[in-house]
Amino acid sequence: MNSFRKQHGMSMLGGLVIVMMSAVLLITALKLAPVYMEYYKVVDIVDQVKQDPALKGAPKDKILIALAKRLNTNDVRSLTRDDYRVTKIQGRNAYEIEFYYVVSTPLFGNLSIVAEFQRKEEVGE
Repeated sequence: MNSFRKQHGMSMLGGLVIVMMSAVLLITALKLAPVYMEYYKVVDIVDQVKQDPALKGAPKDKILIALAKRLNTNDVRSLTRDDYRVTKIQGRNAYEIEFYYVVSTPLFGNLSIVAEFQRKEEVGE
C-alpha cells in the first residue's frame, strides 16, 4: 500500500506512446491542411460566379468559361473539368453548379488519406 504513494508521473513507455500519437496527428493535420485550403478556394470561386452580376441569366457556356478561368487563375489542381457540371434548372433562367471530387494524399509509407468533397450552388435568377 505504501509503494503506491511513492509512484508519481508517467513511465518512459507511456511518454513515448503519447509523443508518437501526437506526431501522427500533427503529420495528418499538416497533410490535410492544403487539401482543405484548396476546397475552400473552390467554394469561394463558386460563390464569386454565383454573385457575379454579369452571369445573371447568362448561357451555360459563359458560366463554364467564367468558372474555368477562375479555377485556372487560382491554381486549383484537384478539381478537373470532369469533376464539375453546370445544369439548367427546369422552368427558370438559372443553372446549378455541382462539383464532386476525391483527393488522395499520401500520409506515410503505403498509407494515404482520402477526402471527398461535394457541393451544389445555384447561379442565375
